[in-house]
Amino acid sequence: MDLNHGRYSTNSPLFARWLIYSGLHVILLNLVLPYVSGTAFAKIFYRILGCKIGKNVFINTVGLHDSYLLEIDDNVIIGGDANISCHIFEGNHLILNKVKIGSNTLISAESYIMPGVTIGKNCNIGLKAYVRKNRKIEDGSVIMAVPGMPSKKVAEIIK
Repeated sequence: MDLNHGRYSTNSPLFARWLIYSGLHVILLNLVLPYVSGTAFAKIFYRILGCKIGKNVFINTVGLHDSYLLEIDDNVIIGGDANISCHIFEGNHLILNKVKIGSNTLISAESYIMPGVTIGKNCNIGLKAYVRKNRKIEDGSVIMAVPGMPSKKVAEIIK
């Protein structure tokens, strides 16, 4: 795939190519990957698509989108139903951007990582956490979703 990170109009031929590629990827997501998730076959599949995967990586999700723009260092665990997307739509444009995950990092179940995110080493992205686009997470950080509590309580914590 020769689509690099950048901004593409939805009227461009490159967008059409990305759309076809993504459509084929979704078919495989539904037909093959649910049965091999968490196995070496999943890592082989993502490597074939261009994902850079280090040693001792455990992938327990089918939600690695645009994996040719994804880099995963050594000793990373990606939990069940986590979504790592290297694309987003803004206006009439497709935005593609790389995602890098540092070594010894845990991406917990049902978390969502947007394009342009760089996660440092030894990080813990908590259950159902949402990491917004173009963020840099420092080494050793713990990111967690706001637990279910009244908004006044959340405001007190922020202060």
